[in-house]
Amino acid sequence: MVKHYGDIERRVTAGNKANVALFAAMCSTDQWSPIAAMRTARKNFGLAALEGCLYAFGGEGAAGVLSSVEVYDPEADEWAPAGNMPHARCEMGVVAYNGELAKLAITCFEVKLL
Repeated sequence: MVKHYGDIERRVTAGNKANVALFAAMCSTDQWSPIAAMRTARKNFGLAALEGCLYAFGGEGAAGVLSSVEVYDPEADEWAPAGNMPHARCEMGVVAYNGELAKLAITCFEVKLL
C-alpha cells in the first residue's frame, strides 16, 4: 500500500509496516529518494501538510498505539518532536484547514481542532 501526501509536486510514502524509513518523489519526474527517518517507527498514522511542513500524528508502533506527534521540515530534511495528543490514536484523518490542523477521530466521527 502506498499513501501519497504533500503538495502536488511531491509525494511521500511510508508503506504499511511500522517503520522510520520514508521516501519522497517529485511528481513531474516520479523518481523516488529517501528522506530523513522519523524518530519513532509507526504505521497507520495521520499525516497533513501545513505551512510547508508535514505533521505525523499517532499511529501504531512496536509497543502499541501512539500519542506522539512529529513534524518534518523538508528544507532541513529532519523530523522533530511536536508534542503529544491527549489520547493515543491510529488510523485517523488529519487535514489542514484555515491555517490549523484538525483531526478526524474515526471511532467517534468528530472533528477537533488540535
